[in-house]
Amino acid sequence: MINDVKGILSLYEASFLSVHGEQILDEAHVFTKANLESLAMQSSPRLGDHIRNALTRPFHKGLPRIEARKYISFYEEDESRNDTLLKFAKIDFNRVQLLHKQELSILSRWWNDLNFAEELPYARDRIVEIYFWVNGIHFEPQYAFSRMMASKYTKFVSLLDDTYDAHATFEEIQHLTDAFERCSMNAIDQLPADYMKVLYMALLNLFNETENDMGKQGRSYASYYVKEAFKQLVRAYQVEAEWADKCHVPTFVEYLLNGLDTSTYGVIMAASFLGLEEVAGVEEYEWLESNPKIIKAAKMICRLMNDIVSHEDEQKRGDCASAVECYMKQYNILEKKAIEEIQKMNATAWKDINEDCMRPTKAPMLLLQQFVNLVRVSYVFYANGDDAYTIPLSLKDYNSYFEFVVELSMNVVVECIVIKRAVNRGCYKYVVLDLNMEASFLGLEEVAGVEEYEWLKNEQKRRDCASGVECYMKEYNISEKKAIEEIQKINAAAWKDIDEDCMRPTKAPMLLLQHFVNLVRVLYDFYAKDDDAYTIPLSLRDYNSYFELVVELFMNVVVECIVIKRAVNRVYHKYVLLDL
Repeated sequence: MINDVKGILSLYEASFLSVHGEQILDEAHVFTKANLESLAMQSSPRLGDHIRNALTRPFHKGLPRIEARKYISFYEEDESRNDTLLKFAKIDFNRVQLLHKQELSILSRWWNDLNFAEELPYARDRIVEIYFWVNGIHFEPQYAFSRMMASKYTKFVSLLDDTYDAHATFEEIQHLTDAFERCSMNAIDQLPADYMKVLYMALLNLFNETENDMGKQGRSYASYYVKEAFKQLVRAYQVEAEWADKCHVPTFVEYLLNGLDTSTYGVIMAASFLGLEEVAGVEEYEWLESNPKIIKAAKMICRLMNDIVSHEDEQKRGDCASAVECYMKQYNILEKKAIEEIQKMNATAWKDINEDCMRPTKAPMLLLQQFVNLVRVSYVFYANGDDAYTIPLSLKDYNSYFEFVVELSMNVVVECIVIKRAVNRGCYKYVVLDLNMEASFLGLEEVAGVEEYEWLKNEQKRRDCASGVECYMKEYNISEKKAIEEIQKINAAAWKDIDEDCMRPTKAPMLLLQHFVNLVRVLYDFYAKDDDAYTIPLSLRDYNSYFELVVELFMNVVVECIVIKRAVNRVYHKYVLLDL
């Protein structure tokens, strides 16, 4: 079996589905992991990368959408691939991606209209990361309304978390919690600060919006459960604030019991149920409130994973003790040992999740699957030792779903409006992505028929006049490689001419001479890497160009992209997340 690499890899992936008491699968996990680490170095580059990906992010702990995209790239290099199947997979992925861009566009405008980046400057501006989180729960087109509502409520959860943790005094927190218990406009006068009134009013408006939407569906009960989940969350936030105010370190069990609520998954899933009218009725909401095993396990994993990566920074700013500090104090052990024990608890919680998914429960499989995906999102954000929600840059090392927007696109001009809210002004820059034009024609049935596809095909095969390379080859009867070498020598000689004119007196001012030097330097940026980076801009991505640096230097920005399809003379407004 040791020689069967694919067999060992399959057994390794299967070991993550183990439940309590399956010692054989647990032993298989240890055996296969040890062998795969050595086999990754011995296998072909393609298979080696596939093995390393599995060791880093096993399929069972990966988000389905991302795993599918990764497998498309892997399968594309398979010599025995079915090209028709591969083409349909890409088409399907791109079509669903367009819907997700539209949703992100709507959410970003909603967020901008609230103007909370100005009103609540202390809060994390993370609408894109929020959408990514919720999209991980279920990406399918039919759940668009569910994603929109869950994203809005999750954004408010984030705002409350920052308010309770890092900004409000304990006295202010008490007033805010009391106001949420009432959930009434009459309670707004009891709030001591204007920023709290802004936040409270906005959340009441969202509650009212939800009640209206659910009333039209005959599901008014759904808004009640969402509101109750929110109340439970702010109560738990106040408990943590009280611990911090009194410098109290609770027992680990006491902390974890409250931490199930501060995981925020109760609110997120209650909001997600809003768009699942076919399966999420009163019984399902009651099931959610009862905290069955799978829900407890999901909440615990989220809470503990978050604490492992964020507890040091939280302690520096005076937050309450995290699970790590509580465990260290209760059992009088070092931080490293405490984290190891907590990670074992997470592994046990995964077995609880697996059991509830394999054995009959009251809840439909769709709802169980959402909790599995919610835990998978936690692994994307927290498993690499970083809090990728607070510091999104750490997501760069993970091939996230939104990075695939860039990978799957060819030859579309994207005008990005980059809004840097810290200075309240916009910077308008052009960024070019790499889009597949044939795929982009799929949504243009009114104008893109057979003739247009033939036009595209002919344009791609057009023949220009002979270039400097062909002329040199013909005149001196030499090979292409030799011609290029001689032309490069000519360029080197031309650089000497430029250097001479810059060093010796001329009629032209030095400013103008410098302009010509810089113009040549730009040509090197576009052409020196054996790519025509003007025609195929994707090759600029490997070069730290000015426009990429604009994005890198301005964290926490909203990027609105206007995608212009010049071939059909129409404008499509879509959102594309760049690598922030």
